[in-house]
Amino acid sequence: MADTDRSVAKAYGVAGSGLFGVARGLPGMNERVTFIIDEKGRIAHVIDNPDTRNHGAEVLKHL
Repeated sequence: MADTDRSVAKAYGVAGSGLFGVARGLPGMNERVTFIIDEKGRIAHVIDNPDTRNHGAEVLKHL
């Protein structure tokens, strides 16, 4: 799912603010952050700078 309006990023506090935050919102400039949510709806783990080549395996090891 693409967060085109940055509503999810804002809700999780990773959208940034100020000029740098706006620049990160430009196409191709977004940072990736993955949140692993547990069965109770709580954030169980955060992957701040995922390795996109190995991201699937990285997520699976936290499940």
